[in-house]
Amino acid sequence: MFTGLGIGRGDAVGLLSTNSGTLLAAILAAQAVGVAQPIDPTLSRVSVTHLLQLGGARVLVAAGP
Repeated sequence: MFTGLGIGRGDAVGLLSTNSGTLLAAILAAQAVGVAQPIDPTLSRVSVTHLLQLGGARVLVAAGP
């Protein structure tokens, strides 16, 4: 999926989720093609946005709802 979105070596994938098996799978998938950037979902929106910008995330995967 990530390669289909244009993620390649050195591209960051933001992962916004609580600890779970699904998060682990997403981290491993992101690391397989690029760089995983897990972020604590309890942070404020401003902090999450800032971290995503600093890390240069090209895609954000977020747990719903």
